[in-house]
Amino acid sequence: MYVILAVVSPGEIEIWEGLLTFAFFPLTVLTAWIADIKIIQTRFLPRRYRRGSHGMIATEGLIHALQADSVDPAIRAFEEHRREFIELMREIRKKNPHITPTELQKQAEYEMITRGPKSRAFYRVQATRRLIGGGDIVKKRIDKEHN
Repeated sequence: MYVILAVVSPGEIEIWEGLLTFAFFPLTVLTAWIADIKIIQTRFLPRRYRRGSHGMIATEGLIHALQADSVDPAIRAFEEHRREFIELMREIRKKNPHITPTELQKQAEYEMITRGPKSRAFYRVQATRRLIGGGDIVKKRIDKEHN
């Protein structure tokens, strides 16, 4: 394009230059599409997988070791849950510095339960209880466990 506009006929565009430009337009779009769907990368670059906290993650380079493979998955899940619970307690403590330890634990448990995945049945039961005036079943269960 630069050669046509600057060297061959500077300052004017001829018919053959326009036709040549329109002829190469589909080629430009095709190469952009190939780059977008990464056809070349998937064929020629090796891909390695590692397990992250949210599922499988593909990496193009070296495998990043998250934790040792010798650790039991149940222990690893427990440690992740424990770290998340401690971080949540710190956040609640920052928001409410004068809260008692039992209230802090209650609020942290409530937050952890409400953050977790829930089934459709849970939402249906919760909606029915709210309609008849039953209130929040999660909060009632936590209060019942602590009393």
